[in-house]
Amino acid sequence: MTDKDFPPLDALYDAPAERIQLAGMPSDTAAARNLLKRDPLAYGAWATALLATQLDDAAHGPSVAVGTRPWGHKAVGLVPLGNGAELFAKWEGTAYSVGFVVDGPSSAELARRLGEAGTADVRRVPLGALVGAAVEATGHATVDLELAL
Repeated sequence: MTDKDFPPLDALYDAPAERIQLAGMPSDTAAARNLLKRDPLAYGAWATALLATQLDDAAHGPSVAVGTRPWGHKAVGLVPLGNGAELFAKWEGTAYSVGFVVDGPSSAELARRLGEAGTADVRRVPLGALVGAAVEATGHATVDLELAL
């Protein structure tokens, strides 16, 4: 290959400024529940991202998606995918500034155990806070995510 095989950098240009449309992510609670049934891993990744946390592969389990936020307010986001009792052996004892638990299977138990592990501010997040026009516009859940320092 030679330089002739590639266009010069000044010949490259940006795409016209158009709104990017995302498809396939839940737009309402029924679609979110359907995604949970169809693809729990995608559901967990989607929900933890909307909580402004990063999916933690080391703590993620088959019944709970765990997202953590190492910057700003140290936060954890728990997204129940099923019965989440076995998760706590992986991170029990870790305290966070704030914890978010998305409503779902065993979410009350997850919230209780998170508080017992030392997280003083545990917030339940209704599934409806992860869908809708405001979420689409901002890219995060419609709850206070403690993003300000």
